Amino acid sequence: GLTLQQCAASVAALRSVQPHAAPAHADEAFRLLHRGTYLIKYGRGGKPHERFFAIRALLDDYQRPQLYFMWALHAESACISGRLHMAHLAGVARGTDSAGFAQHLRSANAIVGPYVGGNPALLPTKYAFSLVFQSTTASRTVDVLALDDQTFRCWLMIGDYFGQINTTQGAAPFVDTEPMQPDTPRSQSSSGANF
Repeated sequence: GLTLQQCAASVAALRSVQPHAAPAHADEAFRLLHRGTYLIKYGRGGKPHERFFAIRALLDDYQRPQLYFMWALHAESACISGRLHMAHLAGVARGTDSAGFAQHLRSANAIVGPYVGGNPALLPTKYAFSLVFQSTTASRTVDVLALDDQTFRCWLMIGDYFGQINTTQGAAPFVDTEPMQPDTPRSQSSSGANF
């Protein structure tokens, strides 16, 4: 299977840097994120919704395996709703300061969640975070809410780790074959590959 060391080396090579030492327990955290987790996704338009998120090796436009942060409707979905290359991950912003959360906040500690039985759930903001992606031409966030402490901590740890690799002093810019898309759904084949 895919390992944290393989992924870190792959992303670091794209950026022409050496991978940093991974924090303690990062291997376990990465295994969880590679298997995938459900998070509540917040966009700049529409209602919040639960989506399946994972870090996966997927084929790029040239049929080469590349490391992506991806999301889909469900773990078993045949189509990927969106993906962003891990070489663009600049870091993680904790909290609800990103624009995707703004229209859904009810207070500093409460946010509207998915609709259940026709009514919006009200959820604590304790596990809200944004993954910040930066390319040479664009930037965007993916604004999400974890529903438990373990999932939250794993995404923060691995997001911070890859963010450190990608923002290392002297890191070469990474030009992806796919432009970074705004926060709108985009179907992709879920063809996978392992490094």
